[in-house]
Amino acid sequence: MVKINLLRERSVEQPVQRAPIEPKPIQAILVIAVLVVAAVALGTWYWWSKYNQLQEKRQQAVELQQEADRLQNVQEEVEKYERINKILEERKKVIEQLKENQTGPIEMMNGLIQSLPATDPKLWVENMTQTRDSEGETTHIVGYAYEVNAIADFYASLKNQNYYSLIDWLYYDKSKLPIKFEFDCRKNFAKPAEEEAQNG
Repeated sequence: MVKINLLRERSVEQPVQRAPIEPKPIQAILVIAVLVVAAVALGTWYWWSKYNQLQEKRQQAVELQQEADRLQNVQEEVEKYERINKILEERKKVIEQLKENQTGPIEMMNGLIQSLPATDPKLWVENMTQTRDSEGETTHIVGYAYEVNAIADFYASLKNQNYYSLIDWLYYDKSKLPIKFEFDCRKNFAKPAEEEAQNG
């Protein structure tokens, strides 16, 4: 007896292999373009932020320099005021010292005062001592100045007073400010014959 298999034989289906999808050229170009634009935008933003920071720092530097210049001017004015005030105080002390000692005539005091610079003083006398002998008297002057020219002007002014017989510039030290200087001013007494000639 012949058996007939009425059931269909099941066939094993083979998996279908799909071909890989290749990216289209236009999509790759768009991706690259987006990346380039993003990189340029990021670089521009970074440069602009750094530029703004640099401008702010420059402005701050300018403002700080202006403030430093202003403070420098204020400091110079204060130093000038203190210097003038010190000179005036020293001048006052010398005048008071001369008045207390009364060892020299009024003419000598007036000559000394007139020899000191009247405006923008750069020189002052710190100390004066007088010694006397049989022939005359010597006034030793110790002072300070901010310029050698101021000392030279003071020396010339004393000579122009025609009060002292001899003015000897003993010393000055310009290695540091203020400059210290010393004078010896000699006033010889008039001899009897000279006095008679002056009186006659």
